[in-house]
Amino acid sequence: MLEANEMRYYTHIVAAILFFLLFDYIFNIENEDLLFGIILTSFISVFPDLIDIISKSKHRGFGHSLLLWIPIIFLIGIISFNIGNLIILAAVLTALVSHILLDIITKHGYPFLYPKKTIFVALNEKRRIKTGTKQDKAVFIFLILLLIPALLFSFDIINFKPPQYLSSNQAGTIDQNHSVKENINVNIDSHMKNTNITIKNVKEDEIQITVKNINMT
Repeated sequence: MLEANEMRYYTHIVAAILFFLLFDYIFNIENEDLLFGIILTSFISVFPDLIDIISKSKHRGFGHSLLLWIPIIFLIGIISFNIGNLIILAAVLTALVSHILLDIITKHGYPFLYPKKTIFVALNEKRRIKTGTKQDKAVFIFLILLLIPALLFSFDIINFKPPQYLSSNQAGTIDQNHSVKENINVNIDSHMKNTNITIKNVKEDEIQITVKNINMT
C-alpha cells in the first residue's frame, strides 16, 4: 500500500526508462538489447518498494538502503563483465539512480543508510512532492512528454540527424539515382567551375567519384 508521501510506481517506471534511454544515447545499445534493457529497468525501478512490501518493513526501509544495493550492484557488475554484456548492470544502475532522485524530492526523502534514521532530501520542505497532489501529477506528465520522443528517437522511428549533403564551393552534379551514406566534402577551385562531379555506389561499402571537365569534351 502506497503511503501518502510515496512517489507512484508508474512515475518511477517512466523516470527509469528515461535514464536508461540516456544511457543508450551515450553508449549506442543494439535495439535487441535496448528492448530487454527497458523491460528490466522498468521492473527494477520499483524493486526497492517491492522488497519493503515483501519484508513487511516500513516504507523506505531496508529495500531502499545502499547497504543492500551496493553488494547487489557489485555482484551484478562481476556477472555482466564475465558474460561481456553490461545491459543488466546498466538497468540496475539507471533504475536505482532514478528511484533515488525521485524519492529525495518527496516529503519523506531517501534513507541511504537504513537502518540509520538519516534521511536525505532535496529542495525546501514546501517544494517537496506529496503523492496525489498537482505537483505529483505534473512530474508524471512532464516525464511522459519526455519519454515519448525519447523512445521514438532511440528506436530510429524518428531521426533528428540532419540530411547528408555533398558540400562544395561551386555547384557540382550528383547522380540522383544513387544514395550517399557518408558526408563527402568536395572543394572545387575557381578554375574548375565547369566541372561535373558524379557519385555512385559501386558496392554497399564502396563509392565511386567521377570528375569530368566539360571543356575537355
